[in-house]
Amino acid sequence: KYLLKIIGNVKGSGIVYVRTRRKSKEIKDFLKNNQISAEHYHAGLSNKIRTQKQTDWTRSKLRIIVATNAFGMGIDKADVRFVVHFDLPDSLEAYFQEAGRAGRD
Repeated sequence: KYLLKIIGNVKGSGIVYVRTRRKSKEIKDFLKNNQISAEHYHAGLSNKIRTQKQTDWTRSKLRIIVATNAFGMGIDKADVRFVVHFDLPDSLEAYFQEAGRAGRD
């Protein structure tokens, strides 16, 4: 419920970070069931699939990417308006790295 409220109150794209691959798919399914454009991303996906999902998100074909910490390095997208940590990150450094994806423009 709270996730839907956050997403509903903010325009632009976003990232929802989770700790497990399974949770990335569960949250993605939840968002899609609520008519929100989303995909999941984790290291267990093939390079081809990860690249396609990242490209779709970067080109705004997807609004939200639900990801483990496998997503983030080298990401530079101007309209990222929110980063949600659905679970606590592994470390404070990881938190700052992931949170820094938003508000780059």
